[in-house]
Amino acid sequence: MARSPVRVNPWSLGWGLGQGLSDLMGSPRSLIVTGDLDLLDERRFEDADDGGGTLFLAAHLGPWEAGASELARRGQRPMVLASPWPRLPRSAAELARLRARHGVRTAFRGREGWREATEWLRSGGTVVALVDSLSADPSHRRALRFVGSELGAPEALLRWADRQGAITGVAVGAPDGFGLHRLWGEDRSRVCVELLDQGVRRNPSAWAWVHALAGAVLALPSLLLFLLLSVSGSLSACSSEERLPPLPSHPEEWFLEAEGLRWHGLLGKELRGELRAARGTGRIGDLPDQAVDMKLETIRLRAWSRDTGLEILALQAERFSGRWPEGPASFTTVLWTVPSAETLPDLAALGSRGKLERVDWTALDGFACGGCPLEGLKGDKP
Repeated sequence: MARSPVRVNPWSLGWGLGQGLSDLMGSPRSLIVTGDLDLLDERRFEDADDGGGTLFLAAHLGPWEAGASELARRGQRPMVLASPWPRLPRSAAELARLRARHGVRTAFRGREGWREATEWLRSGGTVVALVDSLSADPSHRRALRFVGSELGAPEALLRWADRQGAITGVAVGAPDGFGLHRLWGEDRSRVCVELLDQGVRRNPSAWAWVHALAGAVLALPSLLLFLLLSVSGSLSACSSEERLPPLPSHPEEWFLEAEGLRWHGLLGKELRGELRAARGTGRIGDLPDQAVDMKLETIRLRAWSRDTGLEILALQAERFSGRWPEGPASFTTVLWTVPSAETLPDLAALGSRGKLERVDWTALDGFACGGCPLEGLKGDKP
């Protein structure tokens, strides 16, 4: 989480910390909700393409924990998409139990949590995600200014909501409630962060108390570890080999797991491409120059002609498995679009978009999908 440059009265900080802990324990609280209240109207689904739910982006600002309970009281079926608590699984499970007493479900970010949240959003539920702790360090995230520092733009969350046919909004916390804003336009990430930044600057004490709470929670395991080492002193006599297992020396023994993957390069001789994935796992081949056997989730592939520079394909898929870019590889649950019929005249009569259960790929043979229009695209000319 970004460090706060705002100055807060110690008494206000103490009051905020106490109120925040009370919210975490699930104490009932009356909140004032203003702004775009149509976000809380079930009829808003008429504007959504696929009848999805609602994604609220918010921050650790104001009564953020009590806000989810308020959504449940208003019939929204809320789910909190939370970050796992390192080294505190029992505490995280207890917090999830306290939320459940008020009709709020919890999904922890990770493979299973994302699947649960996706199904929840598609079924018309409401998902709440706090974005003021998104790191701006990873290269796949655009950095945005926030309270004198930077955080990562929540673009992946917004794209994820779009794929589920959901409506997106931002909930700006205040000491006594929230202001709701519907997110529109091309740069929703910037608008979201600016609204939250303004909310923090208006009510710094409603945000700064989180830092004191986080510091206490994170310092507790370190304090216990220090006391343990001081009493026993036994670990100091262990060799490095006894403390940690040796790292594997052979490449095939390495297992990769990453988020926010991005690749760009050549697809054979004729195409230039860019592939992005929300997350992925894989193993390295036996030789240094071998490709990685991968499994990816939430993929987007774009391809351009090297001769004309025109984009000829935009493809989205839920899953990917295989080697990239040479293949063989397969995409599953695929949505494809040809941006311009002029780039591929043969596809004009068949339409410029479609949906497929599976598409296979090799750089030599191109796409294979049982006779679908994409089979006209190849990385190498025959």
